[in-house]
Amino acid sequence: MTGLADRLMLFEVPTARMLGVEQLAGAVCVWCRSPLTGGAMDLGGLTGFRPRACPPCFQTRVAVLGAYDEWYGHTMSCAVCPGGGPCPSGGALRLHYAQVHQAADKEPMRCIYCPQQITSAEDCLPVVWDGVSVPRRGWVHTACLDPGKQS
Repeated sequence: MTGLADRLMLFEVPTARMLGVEQLAGAVCVWCRSPLTGGAMDLGGLTGFRPRACPPCFQTRVAVLGAYDEWYGHTMSCAVCPGGGPCPSGGALRLHYAQVHQAADKEPMRCIYCPQQITSAEDCLPVVWDGVSVPRRGWVHTACLDPGKQS
């Protein structure tokens, strides 16, 4: 998947079974349920599933994607971040991601291993793994990656 709408469908749009009839039809925003007018953003979909978004929700979710991608990309190339604590750039990217994640009114970040909520004081890393049929994104406490560091 290469397009922005495809990536939003993959990582941000709730599954069809979690949406109401108006959301499925594209009559209301897929995220905030506001009635949509001519300025709505088409997110693609299939017959019977035409999710659309209001411009503010669309921009917020695009920001979430961008912040995650930037943070993940950094951690994949940084010599410091995967070792158990973020470098200054990694820490700033994590903070930025946490802010846009919260602004999007998403569920709290939870560790994929322990599955405790990740607080702002805890070191963590973004992770991507192969789901059943699509890639999945999440977060992991760095301490869960090295059990010897857990207290």
